[in-house]
Amino acid sequence: MRGFTPLWGEVMIDVAGMRIAIRLVGVVLLAAFVLAPGAARAADECGVLNSGNSFTEDCPAATYTNGIVYWNQANAVTLTVPGTATTTTITAAPNGGWDIGIVVGTADHASDARNIALTVGGTGTSVNIVQASSPQANLWYRNTGIIVRQRSGGEATTTVDVKSGVTIGSETTKLMNRGIDVHVDNAAGATSVTSGATIYSANHAIQVTSTATAAGAVTVTNSGTITTDGRGIYVDYGGSAGAVTVTNSGAITADDDGIWARTTGKDAADTVAGVSIAHSAGAIAAEGGGIEAHVGAARQETDTEHDDYVAPMNAGLAKVSVTGGSVSSTSTAIRA
Repeated sequence: MRGFTPLWGEVMIDVAGMRIAIRLVGVVLLAAFVLAPGAARAADECGVLNSGNSFTEDCPAATYTNGIVYWNQANAVTLTVPGTATTTTITAAPNGGWDIGIVVGTADHASDARNIALTVGGTGTSVNIVQASSPQANLWYRNTGIIVRQRSGGEATTTVDVKSGVTIGSETTKLMNRGIDVHVDNAAGATSVTSGATIYSANHAIQVTSTATAAGAVTVTNSGTITTDGRGIYVDYGGSAGAVTVTNSGAITADDDGIWARTTGKDAADTVAGVSIAHSAGAIAAEGGGIEAHVGAARQETDTEHDDYVAPMNAGLAKVSVTGGSVSSTSTAIRA
């Protein structure tokens, strides 16, 4: 099952007091939630946000039946789930049935850098993110384990670290959408996503999309075990600076591509640093391509009605390295 490509536009929806602004931008749908005061239960369960330029919270070990939500923040965010070494269960069902386990996001801002640092799990910690027992049908982000949205400006960094000992979905009940979903917009800077989690998902297990233009390198490192009906690791970088680097040492079983990564510029004059994928351990078994690295065409606005796609003049290389493990595919095992 491949991810969809939404159209352009914007829709406003009011659901049970929760106002949702939905923007469809290129290949990624941006959903800006403006939550009613009582809706963000994490503000009660993990601590009330301070009024400074940043906040740091350790969520206590607990059963979070409505997920953990810090959305649309005007400050930098540092969040650890849980902050103690014990078992935490998070049901992907917060806020009127959006069915998302952990949500962290900054508000739109053009200049201030509001860093996001999310850590899930730790030494001696077991964290389970489970599908709601009566989930709603998939709708864009719904039924996803972890969502991080970086929408501030400057050179804001986005760091997501999901430790081993974290399980997203289960062997018998996959999450109906993605396991980990990270999107970086505006001029925000470098993005790093590290996962040692065991992920069971019906769509891409790890998805990272970015349009960052300020020091916008994207790094994804996986050592966990992935079982998915979509792509195992999916990275799409449409910014004008920085490289994409994917390092994998985990087992991936995918009904689509095992690892798929691409970088493009915003226009023909951009310098596109390229894509590098390294696989060192574990078996990748894919129904689509095993490993695919692409340096793609850039979107260039040539008039008010049409966009032309042109190859960047300063394009880097697409590289794939396999030093251990195995890669098998019913299509093409390795493509670059």
